[in-house]
Amino acid sequence: MVIPPDGGFGWVIMVLSFLAQLIIDGLIFTVGILLPFMAKDLGVERTAVLFVASVQIGCYFTSGAFAAVLINRFGFRKAGIAGVLCSSSAIMASGWSVNLVMLICFYSVLGGMSLSLIWASSQLIVGYYFERYRPMAHGFCCSGGGIGIVLFTLLNSWLVPIIGWRNMVRVQSGLVLLILPMVMCFVEVAPTQVGLYHHPDILETSSDEYYGNFYVHDYLRLSTQTNKSRSFMSMYELPRKKRRCAKFCSCCTDCCGKRHKKSMREEEHNLLIRPAPMERDDFFYTGPAEYERPHSKERLEGKEIILMGSDKNTQQVNYGIKKIHVEETKQSDHSSHHRMQRWEKVPPKKQNAKSWRNSRVMLTLVKLFDYHLMKNFEFRVLVASAFLYPMGFNIPYVYSSARTTIPREYAQLIGPIIGATNFLIRNICGFLAFKRSTWTTFICGGGLVFGGSFVFISAFYGQDLIWFQFLYGICYGVAPAVFATLRGLIYVKYLGLSKLTNAFGITSLAMGLGVFLGTSVAGEMVGNTGDYTAAFCFAGLCLMVSGVLKLMLPALVKCHYRKAH
Repeated sequence: MVIPPDGGFGWVIMVLSFLAQLIIDGLIFTVGILLPFMAKDLGVERTAVLFVASVQIGCYFTSGAFAAVLINRFGFRKAGIAGVLCSSSAIMASGWSVNLVMLICFYSVLGGMSLSLIWASSQLIVGYYFERYRPMAHGFCCSGGGIGIVLFTLLNSWLVPIIGWRNMVRVQSGLVLLILPMVMCFVEVAPTQVGLYHHPDILETSSDEYYGNFYVHDYLRLSTQTNKSRSFMSMYELPRKKRRCAKFCSCCTDCCGKRHKKSMREEEHNLLIRPAPMERDDFFYTGPAEYERPHSKERLEGKEIILMGSDKNTQQVNYGIKKIHVEETKQSDHSSHHRMQRWEKVPPKKQNAKSWRNSRVMLTLVKLFDYHLMKNFEFRVLVASAFLYPMGFNIPYVYSSARTTIPREYAQLIGPIIGATNFLIRNICGFLAFKRSTWTTFICGGGLVFGGSFVFISAFYGQDLIWFQFLYGICYGVAPAVFATLRGLIYVKYLGLSKLTNAFGITSLAMGLGVFLGTSVAGEMVGNTGDYTAAFCFAGLCLMVSGVLKLMLPALVKCHYRKAH
């Protein structure tokens, strides 16, 4: 079984994920600086060019769930490489846009969707290297977005007036390419022996090595033996250990290998459990692993496994086996057929008209977007909060510098201040999620209300005060930090871990729609009124209502079920 090292090469993965999200979020959330230059060059109104920002971030949020489908099919490394190449090419092509529609198609739609693929790969892979310290690792990786906002705000403010927005997006394309060597390092974790099992086909008493791999990233690269199997288990060939003589002579390697094969009994097999990422209930989970008391026996697919090693390792094995999600269906034969189709690398030659419904991608999409979860009262409240939050959160990023009357050199620092606060709060939230996981609802709701209230106040006061604009930037930066870091933990708290994947898929659609509508509505308000008061009132109210729904969720749940009974 692959046991997350909670360190080792995981620290490298954590830093690489931090750097990747630094570039991605820095590019996404500082596009507001480019918008006036784009409007002037293309000869369009500023309210029209605002669609560049709203469509881009809308596609970025919405595509997160679809990026998970591609990761489930191809693995983290391949999905990350595809995202880097596609986003870099799309952003580069947008530099030659001749009109607004072409710019939105390349920079916003294609760029936003492919950047989401990089984000999902770099974010979700951290959970495969960390288990006990997963909240702190995720908090640190997410905080890369805050540093990215700081750096890209300064970079855009300095370079765009000098080289123009077209050359700036080409620079951004080159910066995205820097992520390529990072995603190339998203390698598999080698499995280690964790237990023994008795082979059911052998009458004699024999013990075979049992391996379970829950955390490798190319799950679907199965052997021909696995393609014929209808289980999670597949044959696993141990890496051959080279003897000293093999270092100097290649012929000795073959000789040693033949001796090794002869020494092994034919009835012994090494087995590897290989569920796809979406078969893991904790695929999107950012909280700490909750271990139970260790027990030395596990039973999976009719095989009794005797676990070995320390209590700590046994706990991790118990946790990993428990978190495999096995879907139940009414007809066992139908279920077996689904599972066989699901993991086959090459589809059968003869396909009927309904075979696409049983494909791996379709089954994954059904799991992500199962609308039956909307019958749950708690989830309806959480979806409403997830829809309102993005309606308001992007407006300060786009307009904070433009609306002030303070000197330009100070106005350009508002964005970096928001980013620095975001970096700090995300790391604090990661630590609190590790130590005080029961506080998540209060921290998230309170942070949204706190940040939203300052956005609302700033609509009427302090546009000419340097100290207030800096204070506003510090306080607003709390809101996006707490929401991004803690929302997954809140879903698990009220819905259970088994519903987290479904909740993530539906809320990603709600967030994408919310940010598109919110940014577009704010642009119309600015265009019609000529000032930013209405837009910031709207943003502040959306953030505060989203936070109030989080804070009131425990009371609302109690009232709902009290009436139901």
